[in-house]
Amino acid sequence: MAREVMLTPHQARWSNDRRCASSHRTLVVVLTLALLCFGPCVPLFASGTIRGWGSNSEGQSLPPTVLNDVVGVAAGGLHSIALRANGKVLAWGWNVLGETNVPAGLDDVAAIAANYGYNLALRRDGTVAAWGTGPAVGVPPGLSSVVALAAGYDHALALRSDGTVVSWGNAPELPGPLTNVVAIAAGRGHSLALQDDGTVVAWGDNTAGKLAIPPGLRDVVAIAAGDHHNLALRSDGTVVAWGANDKRQSTVPTGLSNVVAIAAGSAHSLALRANGTVVGWGDNTFGQATPPPGLSSVVAISGGLYHSLAIVGDGRPVITVPPRSRTGMLGQRVELAVMAAGQAPLEYRWYKDGTLLSNVTGSRLRIDNAAPEHEGLYFAVVSNALGTVTSAVARLTVRPMAPAIVFQPSDTSVVCGESTLLETAAEGTGLLQFQWFFEGTPLEGATNRTLLLPRVTPASAGAYWVTVTSEYGAATSRTATVTVRVEPPAITGPSSVNGKQGVPFTATVRARYSPESFGAWGLPPGLSLNPTNGVISGIPTQPGTYTVLLSATNACTHATATLTLRIASSVPVITSPPLAQGAEDQPFTYQITATEQPTLYGAENLPAGLAVDPTTGQIRGVPAVSGEFDVTVFARNPWGEGRSTIRFSIAPRQLAGLAIANVTYTYSTPYLLDFQFSLYDSDDPSVARPVVVPPTNLWVVAKENDRPISTNETAWLLAPGAGLGKLIKVALVLDFSWSVASLANGDTNDNGISDALEAMVAASRDLVARLPKGSQVGVVEFHREDQDPAIVHPLSADVVSVQNAIAGIWTNHVQGFPAGSRVWDAIAAGISMLGASNADEQHYVVFVSDGRDESSSTTVDDLITTATNANVRIYGLGFGLELDPTDLQRLTTATAGRLVLATNVEEMVAQIGQLAQDVSGQYILRWASLRRGSTAVMPSFEVHYQGLIAYSPTNPVWTNFDNPIIDTNETPPTTNYPLVTNYIIGWFIPADHAGDVTLGRLRLVPDDRDGEPALTLRALYLPRFIRQIQLRYRPNWPCTVSLLSTEPGQLLHGWSLAETQAPDGLRIALLSSPNPTNLATSLPYGAFGSLLQFTFRELDSLSNAFAFIEVDNALYSNTGPQRLMIENSNQFSRAYPPLPLGTPVPWLFLHGFTNNLAAAELGDPDGDGMPTWLEYRADTDPRDAGSVLALRFLPAVPWVSFHQVAFPTSARRFYRVERSTDLESWEAITPDFAGTGGEVIVTDPSPPWAMPAAYYRVAVW
Repeated sequence: MAREVMLTPHQARWSNDRRCASSHRTLVVVLTLALLCFGPCVPLFASGTIRGWGSNSEGQSLPPTVLNDVVGVAAGGLHSIALRANGKVLAWGWNVLGETNVPAGLDDVAAIAANYGYNLALRRDGTVAAWGTGPAVGVPPGLSSVVALAAGYDHALALRSDGTVVSWGNAPELPGPLTNVVAIAAGRGHSLALQDDGTVVAWGDNTAGKLAIPPGLRDVVAIAAGDHHNLALRSDGTVVAWGANDKRQSTVPTGLSNVVAIAAGSAHSLALRANGTVVGWGDNTFGQATPPPGLSSVVAISGGLYHSLAIVGDGRPVITVPPRSRTGMLGQRVELAVMAAGQAPLEYRWYKDGTLLSNVTGSRLRIDNAAPEHEGLYFAVVSNALGTVTSAVARLTVRPMAPAIVFQPSDTSVVCGESTLLETAAEGTGLLQFQWFFEGTPLEGATNRTLLLPRVTPASAGAYWVTVTSEYGAATSRTATVTVRVEPPAITGPSSVNGKQGVPFTATVRARYSPESFGAWGLPPGLSLNPTNGVISGIPTQPGTYTVLLSATNACTHATATLTLRIASSVPVITSPPLAQGAEDQPFTYQITATEQPTLYGAENLPAGLAVDPTTGQIRGVPAVSGEFDVTVFARNPWGEGRSTIRFSIAPRQLAGLAIANVTYTYSTPYLLDFQFSLYDSDDPSVARPVVVPPTNLWVVAKENDRPISTNETAWLLAPGAGLGKLIKVALVLDFSWSVASLANGDTNDNGISDALEAMVAASRDLVARLPKGSQVGVVEFHREDQDPAIVHPLSADVVSVQNAIAGIWTNHVQGFPAGSRVWDAIAAGISMLGASNADEQHYVVFVSDGRDESSSTTVDDLITTATNANVRIYGLGFGLELDPTDLQRLTTATAGRLVLATNVEEMVAQIGQLAQDVSGQYILRWASLRRGSTAVMPSFEVHYQGLIAYSPTNPVWTNFDNPIIDTNETPPTTNYPLVTNYIIGWFIPADHAGDVTLGRLRLVPDDRDGEPALTLRALYLPRFIRQIQLRYRPNWPCTVSLLSTEPGQLLHGWSLAETQAPDGLRIALLSSPNPTNLATSLPYGAFGSLLQFTFRELDSLSNAFAFIEVDNALYSNTGPQRLMIENSNQFSRAYPPLPLGTPVPWLFLHGFTNNLAAAELGDPDGDGMPTWLEYRADTDPRDAGSVLALRFLPAVPWVSFHQVAFPTSARRFYRVERSTDLESWEAITPDFAGTGGEVIVTDPSPPWAMPAAYYRVAVW
């Protein structure tokens, strides 16, 4: 946003009449605000009035008096100044910084400039005055011979008569010595200079690219600078803008022409057209870019921060841009231009050395072929009907032009064998001669402006330049680098192709640069490649996604690419709806549909009462239970089996009754009452069916002495539900004796295994899947009287592992030899498997038997006693060729269980499903009593559902006739019989179960699953307001921890788990509620259930899982204080010290290291070069030199020499293969993958010819 003043004295040669006609006018050039008023230097021969528009917040747009002798204006930030014809300055507007306090005695002013907070004035003697506040107020001492000024935001410029520039204030450093400057402009942190060749130089701050002068900008006659944008007026009357455009201040209106003056506001722009009208654009927040309607006869403009000013003349011509002195080159085009405003039409006459040029009548004087005779002094005379004005004199100098490169040769990259063209362009006086050089040597015959390099080779690569000479000098171009690329035959075409299993397939590998042969590695079975034409064809036999390595070779080099080949499976895909809805006790049908023409259908985990037709895929029946079931359906054909999970949503039936049965109770500290019970739809056990519904559908009224408990101060908890629940342990006892295995029970598929046995296996696997999540199931089988029952699988929550164990019983245990029964011994083994009674656990035995057993050493009475003492409920299915349910009924009734019977395979499946419902239909009710002291209370409870109410059983009273009481005081003596109460629910005496209600109890529960044994941390009792739980522990083995009970509605839903490492090496696990500062996010008072699971890798025994584990109770020091303790942590802890390299101490013990374990880590007892700690990482034997992780190279792939490496793996480790070419930087050539337990082979996808060397290593963890 520059303003400039040109004071170029001259004497015009014309008649006395002309000189007299002009003598009454004074030449005054307006210097406007460089940064904020933004108008060009405006030389005037006429005075006028001021018009202002835009913001007038400080009166800056309206002068204080009516002025009609104004010859210059400058719009400041919030103020304005005007230069009057008498050389005086007037200021108005904001004066906080003294900017309107014109210095006393300031006169004889030729030009003015203003900025935010200060002003500049140029006296006719070439000196500068300044006032206001700011860095630019300090004019350099001795500054003189000034002919133009520019005021920036906090810096100023002065143009001296010798064409040099002086700057002060916070001025950007000048870009070297500036000479031959004819105009200047200053902006916010940047400056512009117009040179005598019509080009612009910019320096300083480059915000928004305001220093990026548009390429090819020439023939400029005036410049202006805004805050962060610039304007240039060309001699043809067009405007160019660059820099910031956030307010569209650099978007010049389309078609804008005939411009004779420009001004740049802070973020707006103005242009004065030759017809005296003003055009504005850019920021218009206060209307500063919208000139007043009817504004005309304007002869000068200026733009401020948010306002604009104009001088309105009387129509007489005014020079707005004088001719600029120019230096032209001999033989080149040169142009002088003058711009003026005034009443049309304007006439132009040009003079050289005082002589009229009769053939030039326009505002532009153009010389196409400058010659020495064109040198001289030029000026223009502009006239109209109202007057005449003479411009300042401009000197034209003509010099011969030495050669100059105007188009530089460019760097280029060429494919070997192709051609390229280097070219240049130059200008200068006289004959120009070209010579091209390569690496410093002149190229013979290369004497044109272009250089053609045909069919380049690697030898053609290097540095090229050209020299241009003439009689006036020489010029050398930049060095152009030619790079010759040896391009491999890049493989083109799609990166992925699709095929279908069993369907003929064809695809063609294509490549650039004349490939001669092809290769492919990793094709699906059934496909092959023709190496000469790249055609892949055949019939794929295996579905999947294959990553195929492709190769193409041409005369120069090779190329590879990866093709993703997807072979769609012809295995059936289930297409039936993912949701099936029905109602309990109502007929139900669902059709399994699938693609690829299945030949067999099936379903797993069907609700009891439903079955699938294997030939049609229709599932039908009458659901015997309600609930949400994830049923796995499958369809098979010769290509394989497709599976899908279908959600079966079975609505509960409308009940006719509701009854509570099988109530047992446990009272514990602190003041806890737990009741386990079943819900049935009838009081008659012979017809009653379990009611299994989400506890959220039930409402409980808990009472003490028939008075409901306070649900505000305590609350009842009903499980399973809301993440609450005691650990369910089930011993599944299965009958594989002849009674079930006999083919008299059917052999539909002729495989030698009875239909009943296959149905029992399938239904038992379904039962495992239907139990509440996290339940532990162990399996016992019995199949002959001369062998003890076998433990098929220990207790585990690994559903798949247990199901697989059940499926393998016939093969792994029975082995085709079913015989007599030992069911009582098998049930005893199941009870023993469940362990001691535990208040946090529910123990069940579920068996299948015909009730005949003449071989067991255990009796039914033994079982009843053992199960009762261990709080084990026994449920059973009576089935077999010689079914005798008598003892079975006695056993299940005495243990609060249930017996169901089946006479055929269909009933067997349905009844085992019924047993799953019975176990799932066990409810746990808990509340924490608020009573204290030794007074006994009688608890009771009600359950409400579907408008029905079930009451906990009363304690029956009966007469004991076995112990009569004879009263001999009566005559004759009388006999009395005592009344005895059978306490189903006992009295609760608070003092007997007193405890600290702020002490929570946790417990670790083992799960001896195959491969990855686990420990589950469970809450037995949680005090009030627990919103965080923090554990500190050190595992002895590799261990991962995961949060449990996180599903919607469960105990820890919304909670998070954060793991960190303490400075002492301990691991810290922090469980947090969604908002630990909010009491409403606390866990329920008295809550119980699963919290965390610790899963271990390589663990030999859960007894040494941890070196240390405890709850960090510092969290509760200010909140109760509550405390939590893990009551059985010692059972799973062995205090081994941590070793420096992290080798598990028990692992060292297993391999015979017993002392000085830190040294043992570093030792190498088998001498294979791997220390013991690395042997552990690789899962190799530290005492067996043959057990080692080592890479070996394989013979090359037949069709091309790609590197292959092989190495042994462990199924307990993960691997990644990496390659290096310099042993410093490494890159992975495989993703992370799990070991197989055997050797794996890895092919490096990069061609060996592209690498000077290749080294390989394998990472294992």
